[in-house]
Amino acid sequence: MVLSWFYHGFIMVLSWFYHGFIMVLSWFYHGFIMVLSWFYHGFIMVLSWFYHGFYCFLCHIRFHFFKEFLARVNSMNKLLLTTLCALALSACGGEQKAAETQSASPATAETTSGKPVLRVHSEALYEPFITRSSTNQIEGFDLDLLKAIGEKQGFDVKFEARPFLGLLDSLAKDEADIVSSGVSITDTRKAVVDFSDVYFEGKTVLLLGKNATDVQGWNELKGKSVSVQQGTPNEHLIKDNGATPIETESTWLAVKSTIAGETPATFGDSAALGYYLHNYSKDGLRMIELPNSPVNLYAFAVKKGNHELLNKLNTGLAQIKSDGTYEQIQNKWFANK
Repeated sequence: MVLSWFYHGFIMVLSWFYHGFIMVLSWFYHGFIMVLSWFYHGFIMVLSWFYHGFYCFLCHIRFHFFKEFLARVNSMNKLLLTTLCALALSACGGEQKAAETQSASPATAETTSGKPVLRVHSEALYEPFITRSSTNQIEGFDLDLLKAIGEKQGFDVKFEARPFLGLLDSLAKDEADIVSSGVSITDTRKAVVDFSDVYFEGKTVLLLGKNATDVQGWNELKGKSVSVQQGTPNEHLIKDNGATPIETESTWLAVKSTIAGETPATFGDSAALGYYLHNYSKDGLRMIELPNSPVNLYAFAVKKGNHELLNKLNTGLAQIKSDGTYEQIQNKWFANK
């Protein structure tokens, strides 16, 4: 009986401890959940306050800037309208002045010295007739000649670089007064422009690369490619002698392809090719004359029928030849070239 009491008493005490532990654990669990819920809902509420406050602030800022933007656009529109009106009025007056100027002198302008300025169109680079200084300014034999002629005949010149193909067309369009840069006289060109007296003579030659050591003339170039600038006079001689012309936009590009070994030779005039022969002698270039090839006669081109300008060019050219100026300019650009 005593043992039974101890047993049931132990079971009862153990049951109290067990249920007490479960109850305490339940209190801690539900308390932790309640505290966690408070923190969660509090965090969501604070985050919501910040979100709605920031959104309202952003809307206010956007509205403010939008109003300012509209105000600026409106101001710009007024300014643009005023500017366009001013330009329109200026254009009307400018057209009237331009028409008056054009009727008085359609092809020239005047400097502050009172001298007319003749517009000269030339190729961008045809050394040594037209070349560039270290500061990229146009210079060369043709420029110096025209400046010297202008001093004798009372005009200045302004050079503008244009592509070689179509260069003569600028005369008929009244875009230029003179076309220069080593333009040679041909029957085809004489039909559309007038030429001054000849100011330089050149021969038709071949500039050979360092790998063309066996080439002595056309026979060794049959079936091979030869570089040549587009529009070069007598270019047909390349095909006539069994070679293939490779056209380039400038003489320099033609010479460059020969220096690089892309073509064995470049076809052209002795003046220009001789200039590159002298300046690129370290690249093993050599030049040969072609027997029975035509001579290239260089002259200044003017619009067909412009006899007044043609007379000034011819008279001025004769003057600088007679007083030694021409020889000085020639020695400057061709001596040892």
